[in-house]
Amino acid sequence: QYMLLLLPLSLLLQPPQSWKTRLRQWAAAIGVAFLSTAPLAFWNFPAFLWNVGLAQFYQVFRSNALSYAALYSAATGMQAWQFLPFIMLALAYLFIWRFGKASATAFAAAMAFALFLFVSSSQQAFCNYYFLITALLCGALAVCCNKSPDKTP
Repeated sequence: QYMLLLLPLSLLLQPPQSWKTRLRQWAAAIGVAFLSTAPLAFWNFPAFLWNVGLAQFYQVFRSNALSYAALYSAATGMQAWQFLPFIMLALAYLFIWRFGKASATAFAAAMAFALFLFVSSSQQAFCNYYFLITALLCGALAVCCNKSPDKTP
């Protein structure tokens, strides 16, 4: 469900090219995502929408979350703004697009960075989210370290 938020980072996977070509590639990626989730969505569309995203907006604040929002709440007694993670995600996009390079390593690292800012400022942040961020960083490290061509004996 968070990959939809990271779709704009796919610009880092491609060298600069025309917007028409990028839109065509994004349409193909969205088409594959649609075909793989459509059977679940059409089975019970209201339940699908609720489970994939709408429930996020109705969750209660968790003071035991592993986030800066919970730390802020413990220090001040007030809850952090619910849309703060989206602002942090937008700031991550701006930083990544300004300083990022077009490579698979940059894409994986950018996904980890953007998700870290999003999760660490949200009201629901627990170990499983940080495991995903760690896995993305491991993927970036694996891609970064595999620079040499394949040499099999």
